[in-house]
Amino acid sequence: MTLINPEITTAYNKIKTSNLSPEKSHVWYDIRYGDGPRAGEFITEIASAKGFTHCGASRSHFLDGLVKLIPKDVGIEFGKKLLNVTENDSDENGRMRVDFEDGTGVNVDAVIGCDGIRSVCRRILLGPDDETAKAVYSGKYAYRGVVDMEKAVEAGGPEVVNRQVFVGEGGHLLMFPIKNGKVLNIVAFRDAEGNPWTEQQWVVPSSRVALLKEFTGWAPSAMGILEVSWNDVLHLPASIKALINVRYIL
Repeated sequence: MTLINPEITTAYNKIKTSNLSPEKSHVWYDIRYGDGPRAGEFITEIASAKGFTHCGASRSHFLDGLVKLIPKDVGIEFGKKLLNVTENDSDENGRMRVDFEDGTGVNVDAVIGCDGIRSVCRRILLGPDDETAKAVYSGKYAYRGVVDMEKAVEAGGPEVVNRQVFVGEGGHLLMFPIKNGKVLNIVAFRDAEGNPWTEQQWVVPSSRVALLKEFTGWAPSAMGILEVSWNDVLHLPASIKALINVRYIL
């Protein structure tokens, strides 16, 4: 980030969050048993190399910081969804034509395709029939959530202020602090056991019952985190509620 622009690093440093315990500053994740007779027990820690400190951050907060770095004389628009990019034969300057789903379009000198795993640009560049243009279901899906850190500690114990991974049969649960330690970010992964993803959407509604059923028998601390993450949903912004109430594919 510093090589691109030192101000990007500054923006990230303002919102990044590492393990809250100073003695854990060198740790990437503590690994614990998720289920079985030793559920909840500590297995090992994965230490960072060469003194590197792993940090987490709220993506939306980081993007807010990046937007502020855009020069005032640079025009920018959000909320656009790309439809197509084509060579514009009618443009005497040889520019590209970019069309959006809302019916608008613009002629541009260059297009930088940096639009994620569901990239429209990749499909346009490689062709819709190219297998490498498509994301492939890995056979895992996940539930995501965030929870107030005080409630997380009450439910899962003091160790959750640091980065944790619970590993068990057919799944794992990871968590790490964000927003300067005020919030715990949680992702619960499950193996689909060979079952295909049949939904048309990548993100589908789910329920508290479905989530807890997936992790029945797991460590009380892990279950406590999952329960409070769902119960806390009504006290979170709508954008966060949308993430907690879904199951998504990987």
